[in-house]
Parts: sequence; structure tokens; C-alpha cells
Amino acid sequence: MATRTTTYNGERYYFCSDGCHDIFEDEPEKYVQAWLPVSQIFQGNCGGATVPEVLDWYHLNQGADNLDYVGSPDEKLWEEWRAERKRVATP
Repeated sequence: MATRTTTYNGERYYFCSDGCHDIFEDEPEKYVQAWLPVSQIFQGNCGGATVPEVLDWYHLNQGADNLDYVGSPDEKLWEEWRAERKRVATP
């Protein structure tokens, strides 16, 4: 949950702590140019305003890319890699 907010050049920025807020306030130009996904989503720069539109923009396919690790292609590749490492390491 954001504990502090500030507005800079008409955009609202949210911060998790007083320290982060103070750092931003000291040098906002250093940080406003950063491409932060959450800010970009709020600004509508990631495909649209709905979750399905954003997932489509990021090329995530709900179903095949179910956003869960267990049972995912990533888990399968990881397990294959670990098995191969173990096989090669065993004399």
C-alpha cells in the first residue's frame, strides 16, 4: 500500500515509504523517465485499460501462460535442465 504520494508535472506518483518519497522529491527528473510497467499500465500504454488487454499486449496467453509456475513450460524446462545437470555430474 502506498503511504505517500506526490504530483509532478501533472502525474501522480505513489511511494511505499517516506524515504522513497524524499528521494524522488530531491531529484524527480531522474526517476520520471523510468519505464515502470505499473505506471505505463495506468497511463494506458500497455494495450488498454483492462487486464485481458494488458496481458495481450505483453503476449501472455491466459490458459497456456496461466501465470502459475506449477505445470508451466518453465517448470518443465527447469526440471529437464536439473535432470541433465545431475546426469552429467554423476560419474
